Amino acid sequence: MVTLGSTGVLSAGKWRWLRSLAWLTLLCVGIVIAFNAVAKGVLWVLALSHTTSNTDKLLAAVAGSVAILISYGAAVRRGERRTVVELALRPAPVELAVGMMVGGVAIAAIVTSTSRRVAFTACRPSSAAPAPRRIAFP
Repeated sequence: MVTLGSTGVLSAGKWRWLRSLAWLTLLCVGIVIAFNAVAKGVLWVLALSHTTSNTDKLLAAVAGSVAILISYGAAVRRGERRTVVELALRPAPVELAVGMMVGGVAIAAIVTSTSRRVAFTACRPSSAAPAPRRIAFP
């Protein structure tokens, strides 16, 4: 569900389109800064006790993602003066299930079309085709 604000920064007026673009830019930059600041901070704190591992990087990414949600919610509440219904938890399970099904169907369609095309071109004899080479990995 798409929810557009009509108060605060996005209130009606002559320059609404320009305010909307500026708000979009500010929101995107703020979210990127929030993610990077929190993720780097978590990595820095974890690096004080030991060398960083992939688990630490995952933890930093999760913390940065939570920072994105918090900063987006705070910015929308303050700038657009509305509740952030797109982050509500009640419809999340249904939306997650639908998204996973749609994504699964899309991935299956891509894999099926690609595998058929590859199988067709690999099985078709061609006298002009170069001989297969063996690639050695270092």
